[in-house]
Amino acid sequence: MGDFDRISTETERLDALDRLAQTYDSAERTQLIGMIAEYEAGHPAMIPPVPAPAEFIRNAMVRLGITQTALAKQLGSRGRVSELLTGKRTPSINEIKILRALLGISADRLIPSGETELTTQAQAFPRYPVGEMFKRGWLESAPRAKEKIQEVVDALCARVAVPSMCFQGTAFRRSIDTHVKSDPAALHAWLLGARLTALNALERLGAYVDIRGNTDFLKKVVQLSAKKQGPVQAVEFLRQQGIALLVVPHLKRTHLDGGVFCVNGHPVVVLTLRYDRLDAFWFTLLHELAHLVLGHVVPEKEDFIIDDLDAEKQEQQEQDANVLARISAIPDEIWKKNRQSLMRASVAAMYLVADELGIHPSIVAGRIRYERRDYRVLSQHVGGKMVRALFPKEFLVSAS
Repeated sequence: MGDFDRISTETERLDALDRLAQTYDSAERTQLIGMIAEYEAGHPAMIPPVPAPAEFIRNAMVRLGITQTALAKQLGSRGRVSELLTGKRTPSINEIKILRALLGISADRLIPSGETELTTQAQAFPRYPVGEMFKRGWLESAPRAKEKIQEVVDALCARVAVPSMCFQGTAFRRSIDTHVKSDPAALHAWLLGARLTALNALERLGAYVDIRGNTDFLKKVVQLSAKKQGPVQAVEFLRQQGIALLVVPHLKRTHLDGGVFCVNGHPVVVLTLRYDRLDAFWFTLLHELAHLVLGHVVPEKEDFIIDDLDAEKQEQQEQDANVLARISAIPDEIWKKNRQSLMRASVAAMYLVADELGIHPSIVAGRIRYERRDYRVLSQHVGGKMVRALFPKEFLVSAS
C-alpha cells in the first residue's frame, strides 16, 4: 500500500482511516479495510484512546524530517517545542494554525478533548474582538476582563441560538482546518454577528421554496447582473424567494468572502464584500447559493458554511460549489467556443460573450483573469469600487 502493508499501532490505524476517507481507488480501499479489520480483530479491548497532540506532532516531524530546531524557529523558542513534545501543555490557537500549515496535521488532532479542551476555550475568550463587536451593535458593552468577555459572548450565543465556543463542534473545526490564516475566535464572532443580523431580517422575507437541485435558479440570479444596480436587485429578488442576502464586513484576523446558513427555515447568504468588485460579488453570491442548490446547507438543519475562496485547501463540497457557480455564469460550451479569443484577454470577445449570455461583462473578465492566473489583465473591467457604495451603512464601522 505504499508506506506500510499491515497495521501495528493505533496511530497507523488512524492514518489508514484518514487515507480510506480520501481515496476512491477500489483496490486500495479494499486493502485498507482489510488491514483495519485485521488490526481491530486482534485488539478488541486494547485499542488505546486517540493519541495526544504531542504524539501526532512527533510522528509528523519524523515523517517530514523536521527537527526541533526548525520547529522552534516557527513557534518562537525551543522551550515551547519541548513543552509540546513532552505533553506538558497543549497547543495554543496560534500554534495550532502554525502546526497545521507546517506539519499537515488536522485541527481535530491538535485540539485536545476533555478538560484540556475547556482550557483552550478559556484561552480563546480574550481574543474575541469585543470592541469591534460593540461598535457594530452586536454587544451591549465591550468589557476587558476575561470573565466579563465570556459572559457577554455567551449571552450573544444564547440570543442567536449558536453554541458557546461552537468551534469545539465538528462544523467549526472543519472551518478552522480550512481557514488556516484566520483566528477561530474572530471567525466565531463574525458568525454570531451574521446570525444576529439575519434574525433582524427574517420578518421581511417571503415564503421559501426549496431550491435543492434547481440549477436554473442560479442562472436567473446571475442575469440580474446585467441590470442597473444589479447587486441591490439581487437582494430584493432573493428576499421575495425567502432567502436573505446580507452584507456583513469581515473582522480583523478573518479572511472571509461569505457564508451560508439557515435560520427558522430560511436560508441566509452573507457576503463580506472583501473585494469591492462586481466580478467577486457575483461569483461569491453564486458560490454560496450553489451550496443550497447542492444540498450542502438545508433548512431542516442549523448547520453553516463560511468561505475563504482564496484558501489553498478546498474541501470537495467547496470545489463542487465553485464548479456549479462557474458554469451557471458561463456554461462550458460557451467558454470552449470562445476560449481562444477570451484567453487573449480580448475585450471585444468579453463583451460578445457577456451579451450572448445576458450577464455583466465583469463576470467574463473575472473568469478570464482566473483562467489565465493573471490578475493584472482587464483590471478596469471587473467593476472595481462599484459594490460597497451600494451598501454604505454596512461599512460605516467596518474593520476592513
